[in-house]
Parts: sequence; C-alpha cells; structure tokens
Amino acid sequence: GFVAGMGGSQKVANGWQSPAIVMSTMVAIARPQRDVYAFLADWRNMPSWNYYILQVIATSPLPLRVGSRLQQTRKEDSQELRVTALQPEERVAVETLPPTRRMEIELTLEPGANGGTVVRETWTAELGWFLGFLRPILTCTLKPRFDEAVGMNLGKLKELLETGSTVLQDKREVRRDASGKWSSHPEGPSSPSL
Repeated sequence: GFVAGMGGSQKVANGWQSPAIVMSTMVAIARPQRDVYAFLADWRNMPSWNYYILQVIATSPLPLRVGSRLQQTRKEDSQELRVTALQPEERVAVETLPPTRRMEIELTLEPGANGGTVVRETWTAELGWFLGFLRPILTCTLKPRFDEAVGMNLGKLKELLETGSTVLQDKREVRRDASGKWSSHPEGPSSPSL
C-alpha cells in the first residue's frame, strides 16, 4: 500500500534558503534492498517506471556518482539534474538545476517485511519567499495530485521489480529481456518473449 504525507520546511542544507514544500509517498516491494537500490541508483532507469519521463541520459562520465549530471526529457520539457546522494542500499537523490525551479527528488530504502524493501519517494520543491506564504494552500492543492501520480509510478516500480514487466500509463510496455536489460515498447504490449 501507499502512505502519503506532506509538510513544509525551510531547507537550508545544500544552499536552500527559502521556503519549500515537502511531499512524500512510499511503497513496499517484495525484493531485497540491494536489488532495489541497484535499479534505482541508476537514474537512467527512471523512464521504465515513470510514464512522464521519456529519457534520461548521463551528461557526465559513467558510472554515476555524487555530482554526476543527467539530462531528463519529460513529456512537456527537459531538465538538467545533478546526483546529490548515492548511499548504497539506503538513498538516491537528484536535484534540478537552473533554469528549472529548484527541486530535490529523494528515494530512500528501508528493510521491509519478509526480506523486502520499503521505498519512500520524497520531493522537496523550493517555493521562493512569495509562494512560501501560500504554502498551506499549495499543500492542500498539490497533495491529491502528488499522491495519485507518484503513487501510480511507485506501483509501476513495484510491479516491474517484482514481476519483470509493467505497462506504463502511456501504454509503453517495459520488461527485462533474456540478457537482463530493460526494454521499452512504445506501442504497448508486444508479442511474448521467447
């Protein structure tokens, strides 16, 4: 199941010095923490479970590490990201870079039931001082949309990691091939793999 929460903060770590809104949702995945981390630590896997992300490419040399930069193409725009945390089996985080409004997306992992993993996705979005005054209204307005969208994406992550395949909201089918690589089929379900 999903658990959601939202709050506000004034994040001063990492240079954040204006009001921010914090939104969080989590999901339990019946896979070992090391396997879930290995998948999530490579942000280039994001399009395989988040329908709104079409492509993520590394613009820094691989392997990814703290400070690495990525170009993320979404349905409506693109963003430059910087990896801000890679703590093995515990935490992965990226932040948007200008000109995009500053936001951090953090994925934390904790031991779950029966050797599984609990993944919590937290977004911290800088509001600026003017919007900071509107934080309570924004929280009430954004919470249902965040819960629905991020909850669905985490559900696709769960399905993908537990079964090896999923069909995203935009009908892309994602599955692991015989070599262990993830492939996406934009036209929806394809013929069964051999």
